[in-house]
Amino acid sequence: MGLEIARLDKIVWEIRRYCRVLKYNLTLPSDGTEKPMLQIELKGIESSESRPFHKFKLIGGTLEKLLADKKHPARKALIWQNLYFGSRTRKSVKLPGSFHATNSPLSLHPEILNEVLRYVYLPKDVKNEYCAELKKQTKKGR
Repeated sequence: MGLEIARLDKIVWEIRRYCRVLKYNLTLPSDGTEKPMLQIELKGIESSESRPFHKFKLIGGTLEKLLADKKHPARKALIWQNLYFGSRTRKSVKLPGSFHATNSPLSLHPEILNEVLRYVYLPKDVKNEYCAELKKQTKKGR
């Protein structure tokens, strides 16, 4: 109904940044020493926020494979109005808006005023307006 789909896209993007091994050692080919990678991986996660969202990729990721296949049936739905996944930078998206309005039962049926007053406090001036409306409708033969 609202921004839920955009929030879901962001949540998925945020979680995926951490979907990789963080704590491991890399053996350097030059001298065979091991280099701890945790801090480097954490810096990579942190820096991914400052780059365009669509540039973030997981090596061997399912979404990356789907996005690469332009004929995949789910691709179009995934990238439609999506800030986080796609092939280009988006600065904004247009989400369908919705609006729902209704008149209060009391304004539609002022004859229920006495019953409403048993359960709801109405300021004196509001109550007087509804009473006046009810009298008008009674005179019209409604």
